[in-house]
Amino acid sequence: MFKVKPIKAFIAGLLSLGLAFGFATAMQAPANAASLNGCINSGWQPADCGGTGTTAVITPTSNLNAVKDVAVSKAAPTVSAGCASPTFKLFASSDSSYNTEITSLASGLVFNANGTFSGTPTALLSASNYVILATCGDGDLERFSLSIAVTATAVTLYIVSFQKAVGGVGSAATGSFTDIEQTAAGASVSLHTDATLSGYTFGGWSATDGGTTAVSNTYTPTANTTLYAIWTAVVNNNNQQTEPDRKV
Repeated sequence: MFKVKPIKAFIAGLLSLGLAFGFATAMQAPANAASLNGCINSGWQPADCGGTGTTAVITPTSNLNAVKDVAVSKAAPTVSAGCASPTFKLFASSDSSYNTEITSLASGLVFNANGTFSGTPTALLSASNYVILATCGDGDLERFSLSIAVTATAVTLYIVSFQKAVGGVGSAATGSFTDIEQTAAGASVSLHTDATLSGYTFGGWSATDGGTTAVSNTYTPTANTTLYAIWTAVVNNNNQQTEPDRKV
C-alpha cells in the first residue's frame, strides 16, 4: 500500500531546509559592511559580538586646523596602554557603519595608516567632523572624534578646560571633564552638563574660581579658558547637610 506519511515528512524537510537557506541568505551583511574585530558592522548583527567593537567609547582628540599651501604634520591619537600595534582608518562621523574609508581630504592632505596626517593641502576644506578608528593587534577597537578644516589663513581656536574640584569640594565628582576645543574661529562650544557629586548639586560652570554665577552652557571662548564647577551642598529639613563630607 502507498504510504503518505514518509512523503509528507520528506517534503516538510525540504521546505524547512529551503526556508533556513533563504533566511541565512537574507541575513547576510551588505558587501560593503566594514568588518571590525571579527564583527560585521551592519545594522543586523549585535554590536557586542567581539572585543570592544562598535560599543567602544568615542574619545575626542585634538582637531586639525590646517592652512592652505602650508605643510601639515599631525601625530596619531593616543591609544590606551593595552592597544598594541594599532592600525588606523578615517571615516566621516556621519558614516556610522564605517563603509567608506577616507585617505585623502582636501587636495594634498593625506591621512596615513599609522594615524598621522601629512601633506600640503592645496584647497580649502570647511570644518567637518570625522572619526578615527584604531584597530588594536588583538582586534579591539578604539575610536577618536575630531574636526578637520583647511582655511586660507591661520586661525586661532581656543580650548575650554574644566576644574571640578573647587574650595576642597569636587575631587570625587564623576561626569565629563575633558577639554573642549572650538571647531572654527568664533564658534561656541557646548559645555559638559553631567557632573555629579554625592551630597551636592551641580550648578553649572563659573568663569571664576569659587564663583556662584554660571556661564551659559553654550559658551563662546575668546581665549583659552578654565571654568570652575559650582557645587551646592544638599541640606535636609533641619538645615543640615545630608552628607557633610568635605573630602570629596
